[in-house]
Amino acid sequence: MDLERILLEVLLDISLVILAASAISPLCSRVRQPAVVGLLLLGLLVGLLPHGVSTALFPTDARPFLDVVAQIALVLFLFTMGYELDLRAVRRNARNVVAVAFGATVVPLALGAVFGLSLLGSGLSARTRGGPGSFVLFMAISLSITALPVLSWILMDRRIVATRPGVVALAASGLMDMVMWPLLIMVIALSTADNGKLITALLFLPVYAVVMIFVVRPLLRRMMRGRYRLQSVSPVIIALLMASAWATGRLGLHVFLGALLMGAITPRGEDGAVDAELLNAVDRAGTALLPVFFVVTGLTVQLNGLHAADWPVALAACALATLGKFGGGSVAGRLGGLDARTSLITGVLVNTRGLTELIALSAAWQAGMLGSRLYTVLVVMALVTTAMTGPLLSLLKMDGPSPDAARRGLVTSGSVR
Repeated sequence: MDLERILLEVLLDISLVILAASAISPLCSRVRQPAVVGLLLLGLLVGLLPHGVSTALFPTDARPFLDVVAQIALVLFLFTMGYELDLRAVRRNARNVVAVAFGATVVPLALGAVFGLSLLGSGLSARTRGGPGSFVLFMAISLSITALPVLSWILMDRRIVATRPGVVALAASGLMDMVMWPLLIMVIALSTADNGKLITALLFLPVYAVVMIFVVRPLLRRMMRGRYRLQSVSPVIIALLMASAWATGRLGLHVFLGALLMGAITPRGEDGAVDAELLNAVDRAGTALLPVFFVVTGLTVQLNGLHAADWPVALAACALATLGKFGGGSVAGRLGGLDARTSLITGVLVNTRGLTELIALSAAWQAGMLGSRLYTVLVVMALVTTAMTGPLLSLLKMDGPSPDAARRGLVTSGSVR
């Protein structure tokens, strides 16, 4: 293996990917779409390249190294996702948030399970690992995911973070993440680990969680704001993040769980706010490399490999995913006390999937739970359900105040008082 040649190939590929991502992001902003939609499209376009072109741009022997870079970017990204989860928002709007989270979880889980059952024995479920039970459960989860980071971006872009639907949708998404991610990791572990390893992992996971919560968290609190406060805690956090991801990976529960757990247990400031210096240090590193993940994913997506009969399945996946999240979230929100318009807007928001869905699909693909055609179908579903959020919000006339109005302190009627 010529490591010097591979290094040069990887460096050139990362450069090309970051340049392409920086070029496509402004185009998304012009059409009021989150940058992740452009990155999803970039990945799909890479997947459409002729084999000779894609091999020339991304040589086969360089791809495993690009995948390692992509996985490190995801570990950093998932830490920020866990760190930004704000349980105070759940407590302040408990009735609305719990109602929306329940409806937008249970309904899509049920529809996803039915969808998975309908695919058993078909060509789309031919390459599955872990048995029909794991496959059906994963399909249920795949239709139930909400992309908290992309949702945050949309809310900030439209200046509706402080509105009732914005607050409820964001808090409900955080609550759903707390349920969906551990469930996803367990399903993948069930499909890949033998019984002995799985039992060992499940026995040690509670011990690991207790150590993180009751030993690591107090020590970090002292480092961040106690008498032993460090001038910069970021290197320590990043080192512990990588160690946490390594530990859950060694347990057979995937590195993603360790990254999320590390983010969730990292202390905030005394006022409950995130540490801006820490968040920026980790977020910038992860965000800069995330486009590599989309391209690595795109190299495994084969739109031209779909059969004619697969496109109706993709349409059904989009319809069921939307019905579950939008329908379940909006109806549950209405029953939970929100007015009709706010319920509809909240349902639209929790139907956003984006990067979070892609991470789940990538993990399932690597675990052998999805065939290439079904994997591509679900990537298309993630793109469509994310791209439809902006137009639906515009249709419902859900935009915040103009920048000038915001500076003057004017607030729309939908704001939380």
